[in-house]
Amino acid sequence: MALNRTKKEFDIFKFLLTLPGILLVYSAVFTIFFLLRLEGGNNPIALQLGSLTFRWYGIVITVGVVFALFIAQYLAERRGEDPNHAWGMLPFLLVFGILFARLWYVINTWEKYKDYLYSFGDPQHPGFFEVWRGGIAIQGAVIGGIIAALIYRQFTGIKFMRWADFIVPGLIVAQAMGRWGNFFNNEAYGSQTDLPWGLKIPCEYRTSGVTPGTVNTTCQAIPADSLFHPTFFYESIWDYAVFITLLFMVMYPKRVQRALKIRLRDGDIFLAYLVFYSIGRFIVEAMRTDSLYIIGDPVSGGIRSAQMLSIVSIFIGSVWFIWRHRAHPTRDDEALSVRVAPRQLVTDTVDDEAPQAEDSFEEDADGNNSEAESAEASQATSQTSVSEEEDSK
Repeated sequence: MALNRTKKEFDIFKFLLTLPGILLVYSAVFTIFFLLRLEGGNNPIALQLGSLTFRWYGIVITVGVVFALFIAQYLAERRGEDPNHAWGMLPFLLVFGILFARLWYVINTWEKYKDYLYSFGDPQHPGFFEVWRGGIAIQGAVIGGIIAALIYRQFTGIKFMRWADFIVPGLIVAQAMGRWGNFFNNEAYGSQTDLPWGLKIPCEYRTSGVTPGTVNTTCQAIPADSLFHPTFFYESIWDYAVFITLLFMVMYPKRVQRALKIRLRDGDIFLAYLVFYSIGRFIVEAMRTDSLYIIGDPVSGGIRSAQMLSIVSIFIGSVWFIWRHRAHPTRDDEALSVRVAPRQLVTDTVDDEAPQAEDSFEEDADGNNSEAESAEASQATSQTSVSEEEDSK
């Protein structure tokens, strides 16, 4: 008779949802911030090899993208989808993400670019395609990413809302990391402050008020030793809190169901991202000195594009979430608590008999499952989808 022992492996994502995991990450982030801010400014260049320049911003963004892909791959595999789609989608996401991030920025600073769209090498007037000289916006990147995923869907037939759920937890991590690129660039800072964690911004990196949407914070207007709100840091720690929330919803959908009396379905994580991220962005954007404006400017007043898009995103995300749960009950093939394909766990046996198929999609805090749940999972592996096992009481 075979005796099966499921091999227990350390799951980094489950650890991140524990109190020690949360405290560890935030402690590291706060420590790094307070150590680096002592420098009173940062060098944007990480390494110079002849004419080849490696900037911290590019390095941080690249690492963020890699993290996002691994997270999407993990969540897709856990749900029973083909994880290779995460990498197959990458070229589409990069091309459309960068293109629309640049397009969004240029549209919102049209007066600066309208006469120099095709400029190359002009030290005073960067052109549309000179992305490396700065000028991209995350709002455009998200829109471009959505378009890219829809195009990829046409070629592969993936379920858009399901894959959106796989992508956004990694996306918000990449955004949290990307904000540190702003830190190294000495940009995306806020208004003047007397708070002890304020940042010193070197004179050569301060906004001049010439670029549309910026405030004059030059050393002629504000003393060189002044401190500014580290708005990049505020948004970064908010983004990570959103990541923890989204990851918990993905990893433990039945706990959310028991608490909120709502059965999560494909697309709910994406809608939650729209709402939670936008709340933080709306608040932080009000402090910044380099906002893009749809109408007006920081002197005469107006409407900041990021805040307007945040309001729209909060409205769409919340209304859509409420409507789809009230009007349409969640089907089994849409529920986050249901795998779309069986999974075989690695087991050890004491003889040559084949081990029994077993699947554990959502475990309790101790990683244990009741005997009845295991039997239910074994039966479900012979069907087209495997139901998630209830947490042990």
